[in-house]
Formats: sequence, C-alpha cells, structure tokens
Amino acid sequence: ALPRLVNGSVCASVSEPLSSLRPRRWPVSECNALSWVWVVGATFTQGVPVSDFEQPAARAGCSQSDTGTPCVKIAPTIQTRVTGLHFDTGDRIGLSIAKGSETYAQNVPMTYDGTAFTAADLLWYNDSNEKSTLTAYHPYSEQGMPAEFSVATDQTSGGASSDLLVAVKKEVTPSSAPVGMLFYHVMSQLTIVLTNNSDAPVTGVTVGGLVPTAAVDFTVPSAAAKSGAAAADVEAFEVTADAAYRAILVPQQATLTVTVTTGFF
Repeated sequence: ALPRLVNGSVCASVSEPLSSLRPRRWPVSECNALSWVWVVGATFTQGVPVSDFEQPAARAGCSQSDTGTPCVKIAPTIQTRVTGLHFDTGDRIGLSIAKGSETYAQNVPMTYDGTAFTAADLLWYNDSNEKSTLTAYHPYSEQGMPAEFSVATDQTSGGASSDLLVAVKKEVTPSSAPVGMLFYHVMSQLTIVLTNNSDAPVTGVTVGGLVPTAAVDFTVPSAAAKSGAAAADVEAFEVTADAAYRAILVPQQATLTVTVTTGFF
C-alpha cells in the first residue's frame, strides 16, 4: 500500500527492503487531508555522506623521530555516488593497527589537516618489511571502535554524528608516504522530496518503524540492524524548507512510515 499523509499522520505504510527503495510518487488526495503533501521521491542510498554538517575538532600533527622512523599518515578517499563531498580540515578518525595477532596501536585519534590524517607521536614500527592491518572509522569516539552504533533520533540539526564511515587496509608496510584508505558509508541515507499543495508550511518530517541501532562488522565493512532492538522515530533534517528532507538510517528490512507535519507557528 502507498503511504498517504494527512494532518501529520500516516494513513498507510509501505513495507519494502531499504536497499531496493526507488523514487516514487505517493498521492495523498484520497485521505481528504486538510493540507495535502506529496512525497515525490524517497530513495535509500548506502554510501552517501553528510559531511556538509561535520564539525571541526582540534588539530594534531606528527614529527619524524630522531632515528628517522616515519610518522603514520592516512590519505583518505570517501566511497560515494555523490560528488563534491569530502573530509574537512579538523575532522577526526580513530585508527587501530594490528601486526598479526599483536595490537600495535588502538583507537588512536587522528586529525585531518586538509591532505592527510596525522596524530601526535604516532610512529611506524622499526621493521619495514613487517605487514600490518589498519582499521579506521569516523566519527571518532573515545570509547573505541563501535561494535554497535546508533543513529540520532533527532537529526533536525544535521546527520554528521550518525554518518559512520569505516576503512580497512591490509598488508601495509611502514612508509613515509601516507597510506591510502577508502572509507565506506555503512549507514543508509533517505532523501524525501515534497510537493506541498496546501497553504500551511511543512513543520517537520519523521521516519518511523526502523531500528536506530546497528551491529557493525569492521571486517567487511558493513552494518545491520541490531537483533531484538526496538524501533524508533527519526526526525529528519530540513535540506530545503517545505521541499526536501534527509535522514541517516540503519540498513534493514522493515515497514517504513513517513509522517509529514504541517501548520503555522
């Protein structure tokens, strides 16, 4: 059934895998709504960033040691189907380095300087032939790499804190050159485009029926809704007033509901 929105309520809902959602027109005139709103497009795209809303953090740097041991540096690339979005100066990632079964570095905060991520006094080990695996994620958390990750239920101010990016690079050897790492967006982004045919402006858009907490697999990398977790409503970010809204959500199969609220302040 197609969702029909009336006075901020959902007359019906759609059940469809998030990965297969495509743009469609959702008419609402049959609801006899006092204010009609048409959802023209609702598209999930895994791998779409929201770095426009990221907040800068304190900068850090690294100097080569007296013995000539090079610093660890990360040159990031973001995997996305949207162009023009990238890390901003001051953004932070958490980096872990594993040499076989040994942990060489654990959740070290690294700061982007406009070219690469660096960290104060994070140097490579001495054996230039020994290979290691690097795992990085964004946004940085002092609690470490998140085995579970929750998107914010209130995204009206932006979705930066909900946009989890993960990168893994294997068989890396020490070098003075930055290590190239490809960051993947493991959450999904929902974009809702509205055509409002009423005299009242849209005051909010809420996405319901989805679990906001994900179990994260850093080896793939990927994320999926945590088993047994409760669903919750997510308030979307207003991209364009009365026209376009966006939310970062956990990939999953569920009954998706979109609630549009209209009215005057």
